[in-house]
Amino acid sequence: MTALFQKQIDGHLIPLTHESGAPMFVDTRDHLTDASQHGAFSQLVLIGSANDLAWTQASLPVVVSKQVVAEIEYPLIPAWFGGPPNKGRLAQALENVFQA
Repeated sequence: MTALFQKQIDGHLIPLTHESGAPMFVDTRDHLTDASQHGAFSQLVLIGSANDLAWTQASLPVVVSKQVVAEIEYPLIPAWFGGPPNKGRLAQALENVFQA
């Protein structure tokens, strides 16, 4: 599972959602490719287990992998990928990673 977040100026992370408001868990590779081609981001940080990082980096197209500026090995809890209350816990954990 993957989740996409956008870092705000104040350092908070906001989960990206589909137009329907549903969390963006699917089609991550296609979304990142499209967003990269349209200049929607200039830097990408990957966070997860060592295996997840390796798999993710290997699956990204070159146009996206060139924008990866950091890979952070950090244990993510599957429950964090649930609905909005759990997504808040994931955002908080990731904000803590960036503050460290």
